[in-house]
Amino acid sequence: MKEEDKKDAWTDEFGVKYSKDGKKLLRNTNWHLTSYTIRQGTRSICDHAFGGCISLQSVTIPDSVTSIGNSAFSSCDSLQSVTIPDSVTSIGDRA
Repeated sequence: MKEEDKKDAWTDEFGVKYSKDGKKLLRNTNWHLTSYTIRQGTRSICDHAFGGCISLQSVTIPDSVTSIGNSAFSSCDSLQSVTIPDSVTSIGDRA
C-alpha cells in the first residue's frame, strides 16, 4: 500500500479500508469478517488486502474490479468461495 493511498483513506462499516476515491481496496482490518461483498466502483484489490483473515469464508468481487494484488487472500484458511468476474484481467502471485 502506497503512502499516498493511506492519506484520507476511509473504512467502511465492515472494517475494510479503501482509498479516498474508493477505487482501491487497501486492507481488511476486521479479522472476524466471514463474508464480504466488495463495493461497486472498486477497481483494484491491493497486495495483502485480506491476508491473514482466517475467518473469511466468501468474497464477492464486482465487475468494476480489474486487478487483484499479490497475496490478496493469502492465509485465508477458511475461504471457500470467491466470485471473480470476467472484468479481472490481472491476478497477482499467491493471490
